[in-house]
Amino acid sequence: MSAPGTDEQKKALLNCQICHTMERIFRSHYNAADLTKVMRRMGTYYEGTTPRHPQLLKPMPQQVREYFFSPADVDYVSSIILGGRLRVGLIP
Repeated sequence: MSAPGTDEQKKALLNCQICHTMERIFRSHYNAADLTKVMRRMGTYYEGTTPRHPQLLKPMPQQVREYFFSPADVDYVSSIILGGRLRVGLIP
């Protein structure tokens, strides 16, 4: 995957491309706190669902699937997406 960071850091993104392109992630404007909420919501959808037709897991699992494994994963992803780059002044 052509993204900054180590292979270990990029593992946090592997589950995302099951349902949508990486462009959708890289162009998002979430900060780390909002990204955590989004990823929890993503854990309530079937794998392979699409953004146009999201399919909720039924019955709802008692524990939502976690796509990011640690706060470091969230920090990494939020640092490479467009929203993170705008905040730190990398994009005018």
